[in-house]
Amino acid sequence: MKRIIYNDLLKWKNSVQRKPLILKGARQVGKSYILKEFGKKNFKKVHVIDFEKDNDKFSPIFDGDLDYKRLLLQLSLTLKSDIDKKNDLIIFDEIQNCPRAITSLKYFCEDLPELAICCAGSLLGIKLSKESFPVGKVNFLEMFPLSFEEYIQAVDHPKLFESYQEVINKYDNSNVIQNVLWEYLLDYYIVGGMPEIVYHFLKETIEAETENKSKTKPNSKYQALKMARERQLDLIISYKNDFKKHSGIENAIHIETVFENIPMQLSQYHNTSVKRYKFNHVIYGKKSFADLSGPIDWLSKAGLVIKVPVASQISHPLKSYCKDNLFKLYIFDIGILGAMLGLSPEVILKQNYGSAKGYFAENFVACLLNSSYQMHTHKNGLYSWNNKNHEIEFVIDFDGELIPIEVKSAHASRAKSLEIIINEFSLRKAIILSKDVIKIDHQKSNSKTKFSVDHYPLYATQAISRST
Repeated sequence: MKRIIYNDLLKWKNSVQRKPLILKGARQVGKSYILKEFGKKNFKKVHVIDFEKDNDKFSPIFDGDLDYKRLLLQLSLTLKSDIDKKNDLIIFDEIQNCPRAITSLKYFCEDLPELAICCAGSLLGIKLSKESFPVGKVNFLEMFPLSFEEYIQAVDHPKLFESYQEVINKYDNSNVIQNVLWEYLLDYYIVGGMPEIVYHFLKETIEAETENKSKTKPNSKYQALKMARERQLDLIISYKNDFKKHSGIENAIHIETVFENIPMQLSQYHNTSVKRYKFNHVIYGKKSFADLSGPIDWLSKAGLVIKVPVASQISHPLKSYCKDNLFKLYIFDIGILGAMLGLSPEVILKQNYGSAKGYFAENFVACLLNSSYQMHTHKNGLYSWNNKNHEIEFVIDFDGELIPIEVKSAHASRAKSLEIIINEFSLRKAIILSKDVIKIDHQKSNSKTKFSVDHYPLYATQAISRST
């Protein structure tokens, strides 16, 4: 499967200031896979040191001094393969399991900068290491679940992504293409973007369709969607096991409680925008930000939740108009959200889950904006806004321009909150994501200032980062 981050890996490889790279992200987003594929295509040889499968074999190498000559010699002997310092790639997989290997990155950076080293692992595990972290001696990239664009590229349909691009570039707004893309969006709502789940869903769908041509077996795609949901539930269990592994039993209980509470809070908002996260009635006896900040921070650093600060003004810098205890929380993958809520594939395909469509669409947009913005700017920059009577789901700072984004799960109605925010803060642009086609609506505010309201279909959320 094609991944957008591949281009960033190429830039890292060719950078004159290249340092050892740490690829961070939630478990199972495809970090190890993409590094191995990248290595095979761009280096003479790839050497994988897996600190999870072969920890007993590799970790002792790092117990002594961290002289790069000794490390390379013993790694070569253990791997039974010579390491070419200028042409090979070394991958430290699950590096959080060997804290001394993390520390060694400092010495590789300083003493052997020509050697290409990539690391994959839990950023949370890395940060919790008692060993010294090589501050300033490593590069970082963050990886996310497959976006909708990556998902439709993975689908075995030669014209699908081409048609999507035609819609994005405003070459074709036909109802036929719009309807097809909307159907794929509903599939993505269920499957989400976890690579292994996407891979098996697409594989099982193709196999079932091939079998159906001769046996006429009904509901093949639906069966594949049900299997995807079962795999998601298994993945959620593995995340909960990680809570215990990295935080201890008592803390793990609190982290798990907060994690499970986020979908429950999201589902409470019917026909309205998601409100700020509420701390009361989550963990018995705890009801303040101070009580829950630990578990929330843990989940955020693990990449399992998206934390969106709520700003009181739309002015630079947005961060200065936010309070530490005022934010929204979303689940990092739309498929995982559906699984945690117990929404069956049939319910989502028929779009008959009522007002739940609102928060579901909002979480979907949060996932895509969060990943596309960070990959474009390499920093966090997703905010929300509200005052006493009005609110905007998201605000992004795109190259210095503050842009409010309103999310509608169906067709867009009059966006009164957008009018208010444009007039109050003299903004030049706003965006509405809905079921409507792409169009640009040029208007004038009360102060006669020209502004535009750009309409995009929900499935084109990623196009915002390329067209603003």
